[in-house]
Amino acid sequence: GVGAAEALSGAAVLLAAGALGTKAQETATVASLQRDRDATREESKLLKEKLAELEEKFFVADMEFEQQSQAMRKEFDTTLKVKLDTLRAELTREKDAAIRELKSAQDSQLEELKEYYTSRYATKVSEMQAMLDEKDEKIIALEAALGDPLALWWQRVTGQAKV
Repeated sequence: GVGAAEALSGAAVLLAAGALGTKAQETATVASLQRDRDATREESKLLKEKLAELEEKFFVADMEFEQQSQAMRKEFDTTLKVKLDTLRAELTREKDAAIRELKSAQDSQLEELKEYYTSRYATKVSEMQAMLDEKDEKIIALEAALGDPLALWWQRVTGQAKV
């Protein structure tokens, strides 16, 4: 019996040592898993902080972009308005100059036409006056040849005229 008890006792010690070893191994595994979990939690926490930091940077960059875009839009609008006003002023000056040139050309043509027709009218009036003067001279000559036309008519009416 002593040998069997010793063997049983040795087996129990071995079993206890094995159990103790398994327990130590399980404890080490648990500790290792806990360290991994803690490291992962720490890494996750750092990643969340970096993500929050990146989101903040992105938000700030977006805000700056919007402000710059608005400033650029205002600058562009202002520049565009200035250019449009300048072009409008230039076109207005050119249009006014063209209108003045056309008015001057028109006035010049009207003056030429006025001179032409005035000269032509004066010539026609002069020709007509010459014709009237000629007719008047013929009438005076006929009247002189006939004598008094009223008396001649009266003589014809009363039957005293020689036909």
